[in-house]
Amino acid sequence: MQRVVSSSWTVRVGFNMDVDFCVWLLEWDGLRVPPFDCHPYGTGELRGMGMTAESWNAWFRAIAELPGFLSDPYTLYPAGDPMLFPGQHPGNNPLGRRLRELWESYGPLSNKRRHIEPTPLSPNWKHYLKPNLYQVLKPYHEAIPAPFVVHIVRYAAQVDALVPPSTAVLGFNDLPGPDAYHLAIARAAASLTEAC
Repeated sequence: MQRVVSSSWTVRVGFNMDVDFCVWLLEWDGLRVPPFDCHPYGTGELRGMGMTAESWNAWFRAIAELPGFLSDPYTLYPAGDPMLFPGQHPGNNPLGRRLRELWESYGPLSNKRRHIEPTPLSPNWKHYLKPNLYQVLKPYHEAIPAPFVVHIVRYAAQVDALVPPSTAVLGFNDLPGPDAYHLAIARAAASLTEAC
């Protein structure tokens, strides 16, 4: 994860396993929720259990705004249970049980999926550190509350999903080059500014 801090405005950019899990579920099930609508139809199992585009989107947004991780759900998730979609009730919740099972299956996959994030092992690693991301994003400092959080996820196409006021989710199929990477982050910042 790349973190840029200057004065009181910050930006955090990096792969987020929790948010990627939400997107992976769409691909696995085949549910299409814009902008994540470029993957093939999958099993349909979660849709058959009641997952809808609306419930997935509300859940996705709640997860994207979390400061922590699903590994500690009862202290970080406002509803107390991250596998409980909005409108569902605790207790006999087959969808929640299935999501927990899929979370366990997803864990080993996340290590492969995270290769869309630049790391010191990435080719041209130093080029991802330049230009100074803080300077690139300076025009948006006043419009986007700190911290500006950019979650990177693996997806079948390059997409960006906004979670106003200060979160963006960027989906890539492969690690883009440094210029395209920075451009996608700047474009997300510009879109968030327009959305606020």
